[in-house]
Amino acid sequence: MKVPTNKEIFKVGKDFNFDSYRQYYSSLSFQANKRISEALDHMWPHQAQFNLRRLTKIFALIEPEIPGAMKVIELGCHEGHLAKGILQRIPGFSIQSWVGYDLNSRALSRSGSIVNDERFSTVALARVFYMTELPEFNIFVSTHTLEHMNIHEVIKVFDHTCKGSLYLVLEIPIKENGQDWRCYKGAHVLKEGRRAIRELLYARGYTCFYENGPSWTTAWKNINL
Repeated sequence: MKVPTNKEIFKVGKDFNFDSYRQYYSSLSFQANKRISEALDHMWPHQAQFNLRRLTKIFALIEPEIPGAMKVIELGCHEGHLAKGILQRIPGFSIQSWVGYDLNSRALSRSGSIVNDERFSTVALARVFYMTELPEFNIFVSTHTLEHMNIHEVIKVFDHTCKGSLYLVLEIPIKENGQDWRCYKGAHVLKEGRRAIRELLYARGYTCFYENGPSWTTAWKNINL
């Protein structure tokens, strides 16, 4: 397969070649991925695929541990639907702040009409997340986002967040021993599976206290903080 030109990669439509995208993903710049993400947004603007019931259960388990002091950052917040759902379901002001990060500026521009809560704010990424300065936080959330990265990027995301995050709340639709996504009509890239992610988090001082569901809704606590 010949290396596609930028013009071919950015030509997003019903015939977009996701397998070609996966093959050359590692050579794409941040700006290239940003343009592709925003172009795909024209085709598939609605991406709220998380399991709100399971994620609400996780936040209900965390809340008694740090009552009134939850400070959340979310990677891949898209339109803010997860923040909206959790902020509405967790009582009072147990969550002090929720900052959502995304490279898709089109999706972020719609969040203001979706999340009506002063605790919620968004940041349009100007560079890769793991090189972005973060505010004070104690919960890192990412759902249906890490599978859009390769393992080297996932490691950098964990290195960037694990130093300050007491809890990790994740939902990653990956199999136990990995997958190659061949012929999959979507921008999933991550080949490694749940076992590899667990090992990364164990090595960074985390212990798992919840995991359930086909999309691997999972939560972890840093035992060293």
